[in-house]
Amino acid sequence: MSVHIKEEVVDLEPVYIKTEVPELESDYIQEEVFEPEPVSVKTEIPAVEFAHMEGDRAVQFLSFNSCQHHILKESDSGSESVDFDVEQTEDDTPDEDEEDEVDDMEGQTDKSSQHWPSTKLKEFEWSLDPPVMEFSLPKIVGVKEGLSPQCSKLEKAEDFFKFLFDSTTVHTVVECTNKRIDREARVKHDSVMQHVTEHEVYAFIGVCILLGVLHKRNVDVHEIWSEKKGHLHRVHWATVAMSRQRFTLLSSLLTFDDIDTRASRCAQDPGFFKMQDIFERVRKKCCTAYQPGGHLTVDETLYPYRGKCSLRRHIPKKPPRYGLKLWEMVDVESGYLCNFNIYLGNKAGTTARDLRMTAALNLAKPFYNSGRNISTDKLFTSVELADKLWQQGLTLVGAIENREEILKKALLPSGRPAKSTDFYFASYRTLVSYVPEKQTTINLLSTMHHDKVVDTNTDRKKPLVLLYFSSTKGGCATFNKTVEEFSCRRTTRHWSLRLLQYLIDAMAANTFVLTRKAWGLQKMTQVFGTEKQHRRHFLEHLAQTLIRPLAEVRGKQMVQSALGFSRWMCHGGLVHQHSNGPADDAICVKEAKTRSLGIRASSAIGLHAQSTALGASHAKGAI
Repeated sequence: MSVHIKEEVVDLEPVYIKTEVPELESDYIQEEVFEPEPVSVKTEIPAVEFAHMEGDRAVQFLSFNSCQHHILKESDSGSESVDFDVEQTEDDTPDEDEEDEVDDMEGQTDKSSQHWPSTKLKEFEWSLDPPVMEFSLPKIVGVKEGLSPQCSKLEKAEDFFKFLFDSTTVHTVVECTNKRIDREARVKHDSVMQHVTEHEVYAFIGVCILLGVLHKRNVDVHEIWSEKKGHLHRVHWATVAMSRQRFTLLSSLLTFDDIDTRASRCAQDPGFFKMQDIFERVRKKCCTAYQPGGHLTVDETLYPYRGKCSLRRHIPKKPPRYGLKLWEMVDVESGYLCNFNIYLGNKAGTTARDLRMTAALNLAKPFYNSGRNISTDKLFTSVELADKLWQQGLTLVGAIENREEILKKALLPSGRPAKSTDFYFASYRTLVSYVPEKQTTINLLSTMHHDKVVDTNTDRKKPLVLLYFSSTKGGCATFNKTVEEFSCRRTTRHWSLRLLQYLIDAMAANTFVLTRKAWGLQKMTQVFGTEKQHRRHFLEHLAQTLIRPLAEVRGKQMVQSALGFSRWMCHGGLVHQHSNGPADDAICVKEAKTRSLGIRASSAIGLHAQSTALGASHAKGAI
């Protein structure tokens, strides 16, 4: 079949584009008027790759670098397509950042992430001309970034934390743990086997946070609760909160689900039934506590864990290598964890790519129709995800794999010079291909940008889309790095306790963001010192405020017990039920000291006094 190409010079009319460019730190050049030079079919094309011919309604795709031709000829009876030899430009080799996920318990490798199937795209054609705004952009809802109405009246740091870990969640933990303690007490007759209270659960969380702040999460509990004053690893607030035996008991017996109904729930969801209720409550509270800004990022993280569990994943290129895999959505500006979810594994007939797209949509669901933008990496970005987010009033900016089907449709030329950028448009979709150096290409897909803007102030001449993506893609990595600095993660074989440690780390970081928004930088500096020390001193203050209620109760109980023993010793073994007041109690304590039994009384009184006085330096102005 022969095709006749008519040699003709076509004058293209200028296209005027009116777009809104966000405020930038440096000066950028926006090409508002696109004036292509007259081109000929058989000559080099210096500035234009696509020439639209209106005479015979033919669209000719030309590439001056590789001399590729693709002619689509339409007639009244139908459409006829002729394809010439097209040089493959995409790199079919696997990307270095691609992750091979291995399910350890099942012994199977997920190969769907290595070779993705071809994407079923909607029928659309790429053009060099920016769109003439025939579509409506998602409108940003007039919501001010900051505290939600539910948290706007809170002021104290512990109040923000208890909003995320509310009393309902803690009450569920207390009830489920007490049921398990009752069962264990029937077998083990131990004085430590006593019922747990809400104050004790919050104190346990406070001790975990404090050990993480002091970098003693891997220190043996015998050294932390050492009886020698001045011991290197002794933590006074931990000894004030609870005994070593009690902390060890809670670390092994904390239960997060009803053991009576565990069998029925295990049949429905065998992998995650123990933590599902608590996990969902904390996640929903996390979504409603803060109103993020207009720039969000989605990524996956691996929380270290090497125990035996079906939820454990192996990702060789992640630093921990083994752990619990979670999806996270973080606000780029504040570093607040807006939403998160846990990876439970692939279902039958579901590819890894579809699973990632579903995870991203689930994370973005609380922010539908808000006009916010979501930045994703190569693992998540696809045309289907961009289209579905656009339908829900959200935009997407993300990197694309070099072997994506979308790049084949755009017919990117090969052999492009370094520091060059090509723009392609299809309705609200924008494809940007940037060459930082020869034989290296960075491809980005955006539904947020609809024009050609390049930074000409630097030698790299990067496009605006790439600059925006570089500034927002690391939101989740920054959050995880911040959490890891003072993580409360201790060695454990229980995956449920490991997931609780993740929740404690994440909610402590969120509490810091909420408190900083409520107090402001000036008050934070007055209470916690310089800005670099804010987070460390804040976590110490938060841990002490969570421990203090239980410490006061224990102090009162020990004072009463010590005074009872001292009266018994002072009066010849008879309990003095009717004392004459503090003076009589002081005489009892003094005489008990002479008999070597007043040490217990003095230490109890000192514990009660210190539990109410310690932390006053941090509490001044904060409580």
